Amino acid sequence: MSLHLTSIVLDCQDPPKLSEFWGAAIGYKTASVHQQYLVLTDPAQNGPALILQAVTER
Repeated sequence: MSLHLTSIVLDCQDPPKLSEFWGAAIGYKTASVHQQYLVLTDPAQNGPALILQAVTER
């Protein structure tokens, strides 16, 4: 059996703002937005998705 990392979830207060940083830092693009989630994906499809989850606490 093998393990495959498909996504990483980060809690944050402002997903759109944080997605600008991570998109530029690692070259990912916004794939979708679902309520409090913003999903960034690797255009080359080599890395896991980065999911930014909006939360109210710091």
